[in-house]
Amino acid sequence: MKNFAIKSDKTLDFLRSDVKFVKQRKIKSKNEEIKSLELSEVQYNKNGDRILKCSFDDNNNLTFKQETIFKKGVKNGYINYDVNDNIRSSGEFNFDDCGRISSKTHNGFIEEEYRYDTNSRITRVLYPNTGDKDDYKYDINNLVILQINSYGNEIHFKNDKLGNVIEMKTYEISNRNLILTESRNINEYGDEIESVILNEAENIIFKSTYKYEYDAKDNWISQIAKHSSGISFEITREIDYFLEIKDEIPTMHKSNGEKSANTKNNSMSWLKRLWS
Repeated sequence: MKNFAIKSDKTLDFLRSDVKFVKQRKIKSKNEEIKSLELSEVQYNKNGDRILKCSFDDNNNLTFKQETIFKKGVKNGYINYDVNDNIRSSGEFNFDDCGRISSKTHNGFIEEEYRYDTNSRITRVLYPNTGDKDDYKYDINNLVILQINSYGNEIHFKNDKLGNVIEMKTYEISNRNLILTESRNINEYGDEIESVILNEAENIIFKSTYKYEYDAKDNWISQIAKHSSGISFEITREIDYFLEIKDEIPTMHKSNGEKSANTKNNSMSWLKRLWS
């Protein structure tokens, strides 16, 4: 997982390459018993901006739709719709003279405000509704290494050379006591394959493992997540690109980097298998 303390509103939701469309199926289970099924579709433009997201129930009925609003080619906000296609809520991004997002509003009320340093890095996020704030500090590679919140805690980030967060430690500022530690193992694709959370005594209180299969453009098309709570998720997704790789979709790579046999069925046959 890339350094995520400050999440951009672009970058394809951590997808790679020239993604055009993603259709996803997510199954949630508890102790091997299926509890829910979620379906979603997301469309992107060539700049990597999400332009439309729809969610469906297991009967393929629309449950949520979000449309991105653009002004002069720049992402400017969003509109959320209900199942009857009526506007339910909306948000807007405001920009400063340098073209940076200065604040976000939801239904006309400011949710977040941003402060930048001379290198255009966000150093403070303000939450007017609650009066809270988060302050951030960076290393020489422009990666967040420290977050200080309004609750009296500071979070220290450790990043690998590719910018992936591999460890977070949370301390109480007043007495420097360690509260939580979260460590992550990252595979060669930059995806999380194991996450472990430890308490103040450094005992494991939660653990998650992840397995993947990848397509020819190194986006995962299958993810199996298992958590120590007994909850597990199985996610499959079909990805369309602006520039397809002929006869290589979906060439599969396992998370250890090995390739499985090429599947030369076209994207439509893959779509049928995905939703079957």
